[in-house]
Amino acid sequence: SGIVSLNEVDEISFSIYPNPTKGVTNLQMNGKIQSDVNISIFDCYGRVVFQQQVETTNLDNRVGINLNYLSAGLYTVSLSTSNGKLAKTLIIE
Repeated sequence: SGIVSLNEVDEISFSIYPNPTKGVTNLQMNGKIQSDVNISIFDCYGRVVFQQQVETTNLDNRVGINLNYLSAGLYTVSLSTSNGKLAKTLIIE
């Protein structure tokens, strides 16, 4: 139906560490992830600066991300699955 209950989204969470980072960071995903995961990182202007799709068959729930090419600042990390989207702030020093 395309309608997602809040409970389904609540079953998925993620953390970013280290945060703040100098450029290399890890994304730890938790919960019932039953579809591919799209990871997007946006700068303060809303531009996509990083994008990666992770197949759940290859998912060990942790993804290392090298962002050394980005300038210092605030970024938004968005995790998107068939259950919905979650976002967190990432600080690059």
